[in-house]
Amino acid sequence: MGFEVSPDPMPEEVSFIRSDQYSFVLQGVPAVNVEDGVKSTDPKINGLEVIKKWLVTRYHTPLDNMDQPIDFDSAAKGAVMNFLVGYEVAQQERSPDWVKGDFFGTTFGPRHAGTSTGE
Repeated sequence: MGFEVSPDPMPEEVSFIRSDQYSFVLQGVPAVNVEDGVKSTDPKINGLEVIKKWLVTRYHTPLDNMDQPIDFDSAAKGAVMNFLVGYEVAQQERSPDWVKGDFFGTTFGPRHAGTSTGE
């Protein structure tokens, strides 16, 4: 789909443990949080700066509504990517396992949920 895999650009925000899927993790269920990232398709735009400004000025405020500028084409592409990730997982014969040595798997995984750890 043309996406690049990149590390969390703002690990200090600990978004993984503040996102919806974290409730599954706490119950021992392996989960991911796939986001569109911060790299803009327009090289003149610093996506990280745009995201940081949005977090400070709009996120979870009355301005976080449908009147704000939204790139619907990009949002649709991200929605398709998230669907495809879920679809691929659903097509597997085995349920997902934790990555061996993963902090969350070690903390909340097999010994707490009664499942085996994958390699």
